[in-house]
Amino acid sequence: TIECKRDFKAHKTGRVFVEFECRGKPSGISTSEAEYWVYIYGPDDTDLRAILLPTVFLREIVRSLIADKQVYNGGDQNLSKGVLIQLGDLVVCR
Repeated sequence: TIECKRDFKAHKTGRVFVEFECRGKPSGISTSEAEYWVYIYGPDDTDLRAILLPTVFLREIVRSLIADKQVYNGGDQNLSKGVLIQLGDLVVCR
């Protein structure tokens, strides 16, 4: 299974926001049952790009950033907590 996310700012910031908590409860990457995540980004609907990666790999990155206290509020009304990850850090060759 694949969880698909669209980040409307990533093409400008070079980063995606990965939610792990909302309103004090686990959410997003913390509760996903998907095997893979895909991030779709681009300046508009005619110029989209996508990055597909294993959920287990994304969780490793998120845990590392949480441990480094790189946590931000975001999402609708800033009710979510998450981390910002550079797009280049999501591209893995194994």
